[in-house]
Amino acid sequence: MSVSLIVLLAGLVSASAVYLVSVSRSVADPIDPQGEINWFLRRVARHPRAAAFVRRRLDRSSISGFALTAAFATVFVGAFVVGSLFDMVTGNAGFARLDKFVANWGATNVSSGAVRVLRLVTALGSTTVVLIAAVLVSVWKFARTRRPGPAVFLMVVALGQLALNNLLKAAVGRARPDVARFVHGSGSSFPSG
Repeated sequence: MSVSLIVLLAGLVSASAVYLVSVSRSVADPIDPQGEINWFLRRVARHPRAAAFVRRRLDRSSISGFALTAAFATVFVGAFVVGSLFDMVTGNAGFARLDKFVANWGATNVSSGAVRVLRLVTALGSTTVVLIAAVLVSVWKFARTRRPGPAVFLMVVALGQLALNNLLKAAVGRARPDVARFVHGSGSSFPSG
């Protein structure tokens, strides 16, 4: 089974799970967009037909609501694009060839300043930094709103991203490029954290 198909199926399962949670009356929406929806509706209120159309598209209780439609389309297209990238990486074609060319060019044209920048960028994407940032933002958001929903949502996203990234690295299994390594990295190289 190709990586594209696996990613596409995972996207469909994720979109279905999002839909089921969105229609559930027992699960509170951690980030309620109703304030933004009301603001937008006030902006288009001068145009009754447009306002009615927008109201139907933004109705979260309707299966044909725009948010659900847009979310499903985004997940589907994203899964297709990511799956295609994975197929290019595992088949060493398309963007994977370009990546190797750029890596070789970078290795032959590197400077000490570039190495310092690459070390900083690599450190910013580390698991430790990402988790510390997520915890700090979660604490700040909870302190401002006194609602645990957004903080919990952010932590689930951060932990889910880390788990997904590591699972995808294991599935693709692309070795790091065989070029001069000026910044230490461990594990597989794709997808990048």
